[in-house]
Amino acid sequence: PLKASMLLPVLFTAATVSAAASYFLITKKLKELVEQDTHIKYIMDLGRQADIAVFTVGTVRDSALLFHLGYFSQAEQEYLQQHAVGDFFRFIDQNGSIVAPQINQRTIGIDLEQLKKIPQRVMVIANPAKTQAAAGALKAAMPTFW
Repeated sequence: PLKASMLLPVLFTAATVSAAASYFLITKKLKELVEQDTHIKYIMDLGRQADIAVFTVGTVRDSALLFHLGYFSQAEQEYLQQHAVGDFFRFIDQNGSIVAPQINQRTIGIDLEQLKKIPQRVMVIANPAKTQAAAGALKAAMPTFW
C-alpha cells in the first residue's frame, strides 16, 4: 500500500523526514545523555524548522504499544490511564494540558509550544478509540487540518 509519507513530497514539493513524535526514556539522566547525540540534535533541529507537521495521537488503553515497551512502571501506567486521555507528543488530559511532569522530564521530542509554531499542523486519526486523545490534541496544539 502507498503510504502518506511517500505522497507528501510529491503533493507539497518538499523534503520529508519521518521520526517518532516522542521518545520516552527510563530516566531523566538518560534523556539528557541522548539529547547530546549529534543525530538526535539534527532531527530535533529539523523538527523546529518544519513548515508542516503531520501527526497522530495514541491512546492510554492497556493495548497501547507504549505500555508494552518497558518504559513505564505499573504505577505510572495506572496514573496515565487515570489522568491522561492520550499520547500527543506528551501525555495530555482532555484540556490538552500535560500530565505526569516526571514522565515529561524524560521525554525527547518536540514540545507542544514548539509544535504550535509550525505553520501547518495536520492531525490524522482513523481509530474511534482515539477520539478523546484527538479532542485533547485539538486544544493542546490547535491543528490547522484534521
